Amino acid sequence: MAHQDPFHLVRDEIQESANSLQVTYTRWDRLPPGNAERIAMVQELMSESESIMWQLEELERAITAAERDYNRFHIEPAELKRRRQWTSSTRDQTQQVMRAVQNAREEEERLAAAHAREEKARLGTSRARGGAEAALDNIYRHENDELIDNARTQQQQLFRQQDDDLDELSEGVRRLGQVGLTIGEELEEQGRMLDELDAEVDGGGEQAQGGAAQDEGGLQEERDEGAAVRHRHPVRHTRHTCRHRVQLMSGTSGARGGAAAGWNARE
Repeated sequence: MAHQDPFHLVRDEIQESANSLQVTYTRWDRLPPGNAERIAMVQELMSESESIMWQLEELERAITAAERDYNRFHIEPAELKRRRQWTSSTRDQTQQVMRAVQNAREEEERLAAAHAREEKARLGTSRARGGAEAALDNIYRHENDELIDNARTQQQQLFRQQDDDLDELSEGVRRLGQVGLTIGEELEEQGRMLDELDAEVDGGGEQAQGGAAQDEGGLQEERDEGAAVRHRHPVRHTRHTCRHRVQLMSGTSGARGGAAAGWNARE
């Protein structure tokens, strides 16, 4: 029984997701570091990248299965090689986006920490001033510290939220992969059952043909015997022929009815 090859359909879906990822990454890369929109787009980029990587892994497992069972899938080695090259190229592009986003996020965290140290050093120098200027500097330092701490806390919370969302997405992708494997096993079982049904149908056709051949042989034997009797006893031959044909037709009808009943039982 022929099996449909879904590779091209899955490949087109992955390619569409990869193109969307590249568009989002280009927009993100043009925004200045520290921009609120740029920070918010990190989660979107990482989520899309994780989804594409999971789909590529599923596709590679399908290619490996096709390599092991050529008689079932009938995919030539050259075609399998082209498919692996496409999945490898798409994976490399997706990993480049993931590395760029992760490096940029780490760099922004480093710059924020450096800026905080510079502000503290600048405020520490102002402590040497006396009088009202020193008091004013203390006020400014306190306000600046609060602003820096608030900004750092908000940024850390955003990063933690992004990590939690990515963990949740990874768990959902894992569950989806288990569902996909279960569906694949059920499809293979259904294919096996259909193959068995085809074999039973072919066997029933052969039995029916064998019964027809036996009927034809009986009729030919009756003709041969009739010729001999007709030559010796014409009248008795006529009666014998009529009676024999009635018996033969009754037996043939019974055989055919039994074959039909057996076939209906299998259905």
